[in-house]
Amino acid sequence: MKRVLLVGAAGWGNVGDDLIGRSLTDWAKFAGYAVDVAGGPLESSLMKIDYAMQGSLRSRISLALAILRADVVLIGGGGLLDDRLPNFYRPFTRVARLASLFKKPYSFVGIGVGPIHDPASLESYASACAGARAVMVRDAESADRLKKASGALNVTIVPDPVLWGGSERVEVHEGSFECAVNLRNWSPGASESHGALSTSAALPVIAEALRGLPAGARVGLFSMSSLRDDDDLEVLEQLASLVPDLDCVLIPADAASIEKAIAASKRVVSMRLHGCLLSVRRGVPVLGIAYDAKIAQQGRVLGFRTVNLDMSLTAAVIQDFLADDVPVPSGPWGAPRFSLVER
Repeated sequence: MKRVLLVGAAGWGNVGDDLIGRSLTDWAKFAGYAVDVAGGPLESSLMKIDYAMQGSLRSRISLALAILRADVVLIGGGGLLDDRLPNFYRPFTRVARLASLFKKPYSFVGIGVGPIHDPASLESYASACAGARAVMVRDAESADRLKKASGALNVTIVPDPVLWGGSERVEVHEGSFECAVNLRNWSPGASESHGALSTSAALPVIAEALRGLPAGARVGLFSMSSLRDDDDLEVLEQLASLVPDLDCVLIPADAASIEKAIAASKRVVSMRLHGCLLSVRRGVPVLGIAYDAKIAQQGRVLGFRTVNLDMSLTAAVIQDFLADDVPVPSGPWGAPRFSLVER
């Protein structure tokens, strides 16, 4: 049996990245391949992480040997080519260079690109993508950024891997949530500070909107990250303290619990992109709070509402969404037709 090495962001404590890893693993297995996963150091409830992307020299050698043994390497899912955090993208471009050195076919699958602040980063992305057999991105803006760096680059736009399973409508049952809310503990960086708000500054606005719900209404507050310094529960607990008349249920960063909560909600408000995408997949109306361009980009692609995390975020905007009869994108969004090995 031929072997795929999936290299991505699963295993770092972020549910969205783990869900991407699950979709890509299922996709490769359905095509008849054995799959090894390289990712973060944490256990994922959705898959086994076979190789660590960072750590000791021994772990890096193990990853290099895994590339050498693989028939094909997939570098996939999430905003992997992003230079907001210094060196965030480098492990993924290094994998591309090693795959090229070992003459292993590799592809970028379902990724987001940028925005890019450092021209050297863009040059590194273009170099890594130039040797790829396929480059599949999740929105037109990502494609344009790569094409700007290399006009000859062949880039395909595909749905985010979390949507590859299609659209699943689930009936809202008794005891469900009036709405479910996800917030990221976010503060804008220097390049994003023009008019942008931090989540803590937006909390009073969001709380005011939720106070428009009937007293005692059940609200699910779901976390999608337990990463250190990026733990959603910290800000969700603050939100719960601001709406004491509501029945707030804190939901930890567990994929099964989150999917169940979203499916049982009449509306979803989410800062995390994959909270929005899970809602679309489940057929639940969602309002994305765009702290990052990727949320607005996917809102345009998929047809869900978004509002920027700036002064345009008002209680009235959220309350209008909660009260409106909001259409839901119907899908389905299937996996791309793509031969994993043949060029």
